[in-house]
Amino acid sequence: MELQSGRLLEPAPPFRFVNHKCDPNCEIFYWDDADDPSQKDRLWLQTIRPIAPGEELSIDYCWPADAAIPCRCGSSTCRGWIVDPDELHLVGKD
Repeated sequence: MELQSGRLLEPAPPFRFVNHKCDPNCEIFYWDDADDPSQKDRLWLQTIRPIAPGEELSIDYCWPADAAIPCRCGSSTCRGWIVDPDELHLVGKD
């Protein structure tokens, strides 16, 4: 995961276990507190819809087209690729 500062982050548990889905139930938000430099490059996971008990937490990875891989998330809105929706036109379709 590339942060706004240009640093790369390999998420630690439990974030490392949040998988991709084209219709996710969570988003990762970037924290930028200009008044507190110790808060630089902070992320948090927030739900974007109700999550059923036992449902897997998921986010949309939104990878750039040059890093896209086939997606098999099973969502009814699956794009077929793990890619930023705005760059879907740059990758082939299955």
